[in-house]
Amino acid sequence: MRRDIHLKLILPSLTEATSGGWRSIKYSLFPPLGLATLAAYAPSDWKITLCDEHVQQFDGEDDPDLVAIQIYVTSARRSYEIADHYRRRGATVVLGGLHPTSVPFEALAHADALVLGPAEEAWPRFLRDFQAGRPRRLYKSRERTLENLPPIRRDLIDRRLYLVPNSVIVSRGCPHACDFCYKTSFFRGGKSFYTYTVDRAMEEIAPMPGRHTFFLDDNILGNRPFAEALFTAMAGCGKIWQGAATVASLRDETLLKKAVAAGLRSIFIGFESLNEEALRRRTGSSSPSLLDIRGLEF
Repeated sequence: MRRDIHLKLILPSLTEATSGGWRSIKYSLFPPLGLATLAAYAPSDWKITLCDEHVQQFDGEDDPDLVAIQIYVTSARRSYEIADHYRRRGATVVLGGLHPTSVPFEALAHADALVLGPAEEAWPRFLRDFQAGRPRRLYKSRERTLENLPPIRRDLIDRRLYLVPNSVIVSRGCPHACDFCYKTSFFRGGKSFYTYTVDRAMEEIAPMPGRHTFFLDDNILGNRPFAEALFTAMAGCGKIWQGAATVASLRDETLLKKAVAAGLRSIFIGFESLNEEALRRRTGSSSPSLLDIRGLEF
C-alpha cells in the first residue's frame, strides 16, 4: 500500500442541530475529541483532515482513501448519506459510535467496516489491517485501557469554532448501570469504566491555554481514588473547571472540597426523572440490549 494516504474523519450534524427548533449554538460547544483521538493512531506520514459539520461546511468533492464517521442516532440518516457518497467515490468507509454499535446490521449496509464500542484498541487493529490490504468487516475492542493512548491530535481542531475548546476526557464510561443509559450496550463485553493515569491526564490538562477547562467525562467523580489524586495534582495549576457527576457522588464532602480546591466551579447533574417509582426502577430492570451480534466474527 502506498504511504501518502488521506484519512478523513467526519462528525455529521445531528438532526436537531439543523432543524431550527433548537439552539444551534449548543452544538458548537465542544470539539470532537473522539475523532481527534482516532487521528492520533494514524501513521505520521498520512494526510489527515477533520470535519465537524456542526461548525464547518462539508465538502464532498475531495477523494480521501479512508473515511471514518462517528454516528449518533439522530445523525444516522446524514451519516449514511455521506458514507454512501464516499464509497461511490472509491474510499474505504469505517463507521463507529453509539448508533452502529446498537444496530450493526443496519450500519453494515453503508460501510466497509464497523468499529463497535470503544475504539482505543479496535481502531488501531483496523488501521494495521487496512495498511496490509486486508481489513475485516467488524472490529470490537478486546482490551479496555487508556494507558497507551497517544497524545490527542488537537492540532486538527480549529479552536476558534468552539465555545469551549479546552475540553478534555480523562475516563470512559461510568460506574453505574442505569437502564436508560447507553453505557451497558456500548461497553458490553469488557470494562465499562476506566480512567487515564493521573500523569497522563495532567499531560493533557496542564498545557491548555487559558484557565478554563471542561471535563466531558460521564462522571468525573466516579472513581474516587483517581479523582482525589487528579484534584491533588491540579490544585496548583490555576485552572477553573466544570464537569458532570451524580447526586450520590456529591455526598462525599471531602472529595468535593478537594475538587473545589483544584478549581471546580460548577457540576452538571442529570435528573432523568422526578418520579420516585421510576427512579427506584431505573437500575433494577433487565431490558434487552439493542446490540445482538451473536454469530458475527471479529
